[in-house]
Amino acid sequence: MRAIEAAVEVLKREGIDTAFGLPGAAINPMYAAMKTLGGIDHVLARHVEGASHMAEGYTRTNRGNIGICIGTSSPGAPGVPEGVPHHALRPPRRREWDARPSPFRPRGGLPQAVTP
Repeated sequence: MRAIEAAVEVLKREGIDTAFGLPGAAINPMYAAMKTLGGIDHVLARHVEGASHMAEGYTRTNRGNIGICIGTSSPGAPGVPEGVPHHALRPPRRREWDARPSPFRPRGGLPQAVTP
């Protein structure tokens, strides 16, 4: 089992059945693992900030729902925490994104990672 498949299995064990986001080159292995393993539906958003708000709304619709927002590394990743200031006192959402090193970002990572 690959690490990304293990990550999807962990999400499923945590009770996650729906993810919101926008595919991108860096995060496509996660989408492939979600498709291969099944069990997590994906809702395509037009932009990652919208997906963040969708995940928050999904979390609030029914007790036990856990909304996750999936975004790729820049330019998508900075949009993931955009929903946080508007809903900082509401239930947290889980955010997943890829931040591997690349030729353009040798240290990898994002300039910031915000979690409530």
